[in-house]
Amino acid sequence: MRLAAWPNKAGILSDSATAVADVRHPDPMAVMAERVRRDAQPAAIAGCTVRIEDEWSWGGDIFGPDLVGTVRSDAVR
Repeated sequence: MRLAAWPNKAGILSDSATAVADVRHPDPMAVMAERVRRDAQPAAIAGCTVRIEDEWSWGGDIFGPDLVGTVRSDAVR
């Protein structure tokens, strides 16, 4: 998670803030993405504008199962 506020000065309320959440694990990805959306709701209730600007996912496994198995077995040694 990365949070950038503007202006970023101590003792003042920022005009805007941008939060970037990078959720990469494929199994709970939908659960984590929903939690990010849910956790943004108190800001909306408080009168702040909340907008999800971009959301994407990748198409699955990057490495073949044989390669993953080899790396796992070698890591145990």
